[in-house]
Amino acid sequence: MKNELKLSVIAQNVSSSLTRQFFNMAKEISDTIDFTLGDPDLKPLESIRAAACDCINRGNIRYSANAGLLELRLKIAKDVNDKYNSNIDFENVIVTVGGMEALYLSLLSIINPGDEVLLLGPYYVNYLEMIKMCGGNPRIIWTEEDNHFEPSIEELKQAVNSKTKAIIINNPNNPTGHVYNRKFLKEILQIVSENHLYLLSDEVYKEIIYSDEKFYSPFDGTKDNVILIDSFSKRHSMTGWRIGYAIGAKYIIQAMTKLQENVAACTPVISQYAAIEALNHLFPEENLREYRKRISEALEILKTCDKIHAYIPQGTFYIFVNIKKTGMKSLSFAENLLLKKHVAVAPGLAYGANYDNYIRISLTLPLEKIKEGMNKMVEFIMEL
Repeated sequence: MKNELKLSVIAQNVSSSLTRQFFNMAKEISDTIDFTLGDPDLKPLESIRAAACDCINRGNIRYSANAGLLELRLKIAKDVNDKYNSNIDFENVIVTVGGMEALYLSLLSIINPGDEVLLLGPYYVNYLEMIKMCGGNPRIIWTEEDNHFEPSIEELKQAVNSKTKAIIINNPNNPTGHVYNRKFLKEILQIVSENHLYLLSDEVYKEIIYSDEKFYSPFDGTKDNVILIDSFSKRHSMTGWRIGYAIGAKYIIQAMTKLQENVAACTPVISQYAAIEALNHLFPEENLREYRKRISEALEILKTCDKIHAYIPQGTFYIFVNIKKTGMKSLSFAENLLLKKHVAVAPGLAYGANYDNYIRISLTLPLEKIKEGMNKMVEFIMEL
């Protein structure tokens, strides 16, 4: 009798995100106003696009080194040194296929089967599955809106045990838009230092901040256990270009580079040359003004409905909305909103089991579409 062919345990156990599922559903309805993915509609600067075109026209599209173009790695190192007053060099940098691959290769480099990784809920949807793909066990520290979605430091300390290997933080946070302050992050640094843990700091939204709360990074180039994750996707509107990077101790970057060779060889060279040009520019001020305006206008419309409550984001282009008073859970709410009003949102359940009373709205559409979508959502709730 032949053995039955089966998929791997990992392939069977990894789930696609609810956010992506609703994005796919939205595509099946032609007139849907889609607030699912964090995919900016604003274009990259013209000079960035020109750099990519020039790369193609010159035929300069062969492989780069596995860790990325030396010119780009040097430029990323300089950018980080200028911002964080650090003293890293190109050997501390790997260029990756988006920030997501930077996260995955980081975890793959440090996680052994059975290791635990601490996540702060609500969390970016792919953290959970990446940890499982690496053989690790995600452990969630649940947070509440009343405490600005921050755990107490005592909770964090108590969550650490002999199996704990790392903590992941996302600052500003997706989906809440909360910005962790300097005091909180310094206390996390102390926990990872005392317990010999790794800290992965996902900072892809760090330049999209509206509040007076200044961004603070736990990375300063002096700690071997801190890995910085960043991307050109959000601040330069380069999501489809798939280019990000990780910065860390040289032994970690060397390990990630070996893995990169066997996963993707290198990041697309066209995107790398575009990224070199992108680093000549700060996050466009007009983009920040546009996102701030979108957040403000959306919040004003949501305020007109007393059955929902929006958490006011300090950064990102998301709004995390409490829908508990509607009497619906997030999955049912999102399904019915899509079917009845052709408005797509991400159910809060995607960001952790404790957030089934929330939905996430991604404001990555023109303002008029945002207003139309928000009004349709309010209309939907009033008709319940």
